[in-house]
Amino acid sequence: VSSESISTISSISSAKQFEQLAKLYSEHIDEIHGKLISIIETTFGDTLSSYEVRAPMPSDCFRTLVTRHITAFYNAVARIVSPSDLILLFTRLNSIFKQLLAKRLRQLRIANDGGPQHGLLTSDLLYYIKQVQSFPGLEMLELHVDEIWTIN
Repeated sequence: VSSESISTISSISSAKQFEQLAKLYSEHIDEIHGKLISIIETTFGDTLSSYEVRAPMPSDCFRTLVTRHITAFYNAVARIVSPSDLILLFTRLNSIFKQLLAKRLRQLRIANDGGPQHGLLTSDLLYYIKQVQSFPGLEMLELHVDEIWTIN
């Protein structure tokens, strides 16, 4: 066996080991993201379960959600994840927020009808959007909160 063949075999083996390592690393990151999202989902669910659409605005629920929970989550992860992972996490966080809020709005029988409660809700949603987009790295994040009316 020539030294060139050994070198080629060694390169192939190293490449396969690198691919396996990269796959394990990616799976580990996905698992960490999943655990972070699970924590925030529980927190959001607990907070939004008491949401009532009434003045003052922003509501106590949304202030707690944004100033305590979302800010704490952002501060915990922003320095340790990549900018693309930060956007990915907050996109997922927003999706969970919309699902839980849509569920709560169905329980409260609040409709997209332009009425007083709809106006108060809109005020809360604008507060949420403004606050989330004020975080460095999330300024351009599209939140699409109007989807709360179409989520089943």
